[in-house]
Amino acid sequence: MVAGSNVILGKPCIALSPIADDPAFVKCPEPQVLLHRPVATESYLPEPMTLFERIIARQIPAKIIYEDDQVVAFHDIQPQAPVHVLVIPKKAIPRIGEALVQDQALLGHLLLKAADVARSLGLESSGYRLVINHGLDGGESVPHLHCHLLGKRPMNWPPG
Repeated sequence: MVAGSNVILGKPCIALSPIADDPAFVKCPEPQVLLHRPVATESYLPEPMTLFERIIARQIPAKIIYEDDQVVAFHDIQPQAPVHVLVIPKKAIPRIGEALVQDQALLGHLLLKAADVARSLGLESSGYRLVINHGLDGGESVPHLHCHLLGKRPMNWPPG
């Protein structure tokens, strides 16, 4: 393992990577956040935090309805249905197509928690839709994997 140091939100962080050229996982204290991004070097500065990373870090307020050590669920600020919740992993995976084999358990956890949130919101009997957008044509607006949970209205097919 190659170890480096970094500072995020003014707090010291530790970056670990199996190979120096690979993206590092940066672990920061409170809240527990795993950021999948390269470590800053003289020639490379990491991109700014995404909107969702800032929500996880509590830099931006959100109406959070569920949180554990791996995911956060909160109400969408531009709802497309009477119930519109986003369920996001705390690990910053840009989009589903960039998830790694190592992310398999996290992806399963994300979907199971989306179902738990739907159940807690009373959507199980009437039904709901889970949507994951990928890329421009898929409607992706934030480069951080997230699952839309939509309910309390009939959904049409095909969508869009």
